[in-house]
Amino acid sequence: MQSPPENAPLPKEELKKAVIAESKAFEESFLWLERHMHRSFLKEVDGETKALIARNLLSFSLQDQFTPIHFKHKVIVLCMDGPNADLRIFKKYSSYTIRYYKAFVSDEPPPGESSGKLRIALLYFHDLTKHQPIAEEKRKELFSLMKEQNEELDSEEIQPVLDKLTPNFLSSMTGERLALALNMFFRAESREQCQYEIEGVKIGRTRKGHLFNLSWPGAMSQSLDFYTT
Repeated sequence: MQSPPENAPLPKEELKKAVIAESKAFEESFLWLERHMHRSFLKEVDGETKALIARNLLSFSLQDQFTPIHFKHKVIVLCMDGPNADLRIFKKYSSYTIRYYKAFVSDEPPPGESSGKLRIALLYFHDLTKHQPIAEEKRKELFSLMKEQNEELDSEEIQPVLDKLTPNFLSSMTGERLALALNMFFRAESREQCQYEIEGVKIGRTRKGHLFNLSWPGAMSQSLDFYTT
């Protein structure tokens, strides 16, 4: 009996088994994201993007635990978390202008790994909300937040600062942290271009046109939020 050629397609039964196995692995990967990534990440990405991330997790180990997923206006990077994880990502895309950066960390090792945690980073090369105006009601709310930190602020002098912010950035922070970031940005625009603010374990830094939001992975939310105007 003649043996089949080496490049012959899989028999139907074997192909069926392979598809079933991949489908099961994909389902487990998708469910892992929903169980072990913070709710802020689940709000950040839509179902289609989440499915794409889950599918790429299947080959995460084969890609040396560093998997970039390219879109038209952004890149999503999957990698293991660590002290230099963000720097490794920034080095990879050092020739790009990153308008907005957000990173999230899981609470358990990713599928197929026995230790460590998964970092999912979103790099936006274009902020699609940049030309969306901030509603007047939102402007008043932001002004009130800033006044709580600095009573001498005048409404007219902060309008140019608010004009440089986008809905994408404003939605990334709330309450005290947002007020802190806004006031740092205002000081960078009106006084010194480099500003620092330290409160407990939260560290914020801004240079003119840049805003940072740092919180550590233990909080199970985004570990780094970076925005440029």
